[in-house]
Amino acid sequence: MLPVCAALIAGPALAQTPPPAPVHDYAKPFYMSAADLAAKTAGGVTFEVPTAPGARLMRIRRDKDGEIEIHRDYADQIIVFSGHAKARIGGAVTGQRAIADGDWRGGVATGFQEYDVGPGDVLWVPAGMAHQFVVTPGAPFQYFTVKNRQTPGG
Repeated sequence: MLPVCAALIAGPALAQTPPPAPVHDYAKPFYMSAADLAAKTAGGVTFEVPTAPGARLMRIRRDKDGEIEIHRDYADQIIVFSGHAKARIGGAVTGQRAIADGDWRGGVATGFQEYDVGPGDVLWVPAGMAHQFVVTPGAPFQYFTVKNRQTPGG
């Protein structure tokens, strides 16, 4: 049920550099089964689920730790549905590299807050705030990210 409900959420989303959004006739309903969504992310990839124009929703599977991410213009709303990880949010980052205008990856973070997260947990990461997932071994860590356009500090 969560994949169907989450696929209907309207709000910009971005997590890793994703492939282009699938083409979808926005005047028609959209359905994708949980099995089809899982197949799209096998092997630890990001799949952008069709949503409304200007909106982004991603289904993400991590089989290993993610890099530190910072998105200047977008806040992340994260809904975990499988696996466990430590979410590191906030703090100061040094040594990051730009991957796109307003988007950075990597580096070293200090002073972050750490949360143990698992199925059913929800996180909000404001625009401009560093975040990273350190995956607990044993099962893939999977979640939806809804990206919301936001001015940092606003």
